[in-house]
Amino acid sequence: MSVVVPISESVSVGVVVPVAPAPSAPDYSRARGQFQAAYDLYPERALLFNIASCDLRMGDTARACGLFRKYVAESDPGDQRTQDVQQQVATRCKNIP
Repeated sequence: MSVVVPISESVSVGVVVPVAPAPSAPDYSRARGQFQAAYDLYPERALLFNIASCDLRMGDTARACGLFRKYVAESDPGDQRTQDVQQQVATRCKNIP
């Protein structure tokens, strides 16, 4: 796709400028599946965070909270990232068992 951008208002000549299509919406379901497949092969805690983030974006807060809690349980409590996630869990998941 392209658009014609006028060079000047007084001249009816323009330049053709290609326009990239708008990016599509993120496919969190697909991303979650790929993160889960990777986690099944290599259970790295950072992948738990990614899976939980996808669940949260897809509206499955209960499942996301469970995975965020697992991430925190498997992490170093002194790590700033762990503390940030723990704070998010306390806020977002306080009413979710």
